[in-house]
Amino acid sequence: MPVVKGVAMFAAFGFLIDYSRRAPRVAEAAHYCALWIGFFVALEILSYAVATLRMPLWDSQFARADAALGFNWNAGFDWITALSPWLRSILEHAYHNTIIQVLLLTAFFAAIKRRDRNRELLWIGILSGLITITLSGLFPALGPYGKGGMPRWSAVLLTLRDGSLQKFALGSMTGVVSFPSFHTVIAVLVVYVNRPPLRSFVPVAILNALMLVAIPFAGHHYLVDMIAGVAVTTVSILIVRTARTRCARA
Repeated sequence: MPVVKGVAMFAAFGFLIDYSRRAPRVAEAAHYCALWIGFFVALEILSYAVATLRMPLWDSQFARADAALGFNWNAGFDWITALSPWLRSILEHAYHNTIIQVLLLTAFFAAIKRRDRNRELLWIGILSGLITITLSGLFPALGPYGKGGMPRWSAVLLTLRDGSLQKFALGSMTGVVSFPSFHTVIAVLVVYVNRPPLRSFVPVAILNALMLVAIPFAGHHYLVDMIAGVAVTTVSILIVRTARTRCARA
């Protein structure tokens, strides 16, 4: 219910402001926030459903691919844990700001009258999210982990695969997608939609560069997860740009 109320509140507020025609930029921000919250929740539910396909785990193949690329997850994790607490805190906050970053950018684009960037952000996000969840069902993985034991999301994925988890509450859900990395998708996407001439490009790029450093270890991802995330975003950008160009010509 909190999610339903949140979406309804943003949608109703946007409708009322739009109807009054007094603050169109506020109405746009509210509309897009409602759409994004609804989409994120639907995507999370879909990821749980897709996990019940119970396709064979790909951890061994992904680990071998990382080794072939020269990426040592355990060495990188040891390096991260050896950093000073304030550096680790910066990386952790950079990793956990995806939803907040998207909602703030929605308000920012509305405020500077760049509805085209809001539209790009939403459509590319929807397409790349659906591709990501589909691939996660076909190529599931638990992700790498070290001496600290299996992360919570990997344990949840196992309960979804063996059928022991059949009921869940939205508030207790966690991400269960390893391949491709959706955090990488969001990082690349938000940098793209802030491309010049927007002055927000440099600070957004720095913030998401920090996120990319944190993703393998905070999210327990293989390097190939991130490479796949970049590929998914690139394909989604090309598809949306092509579709928008054709629509504009029509």
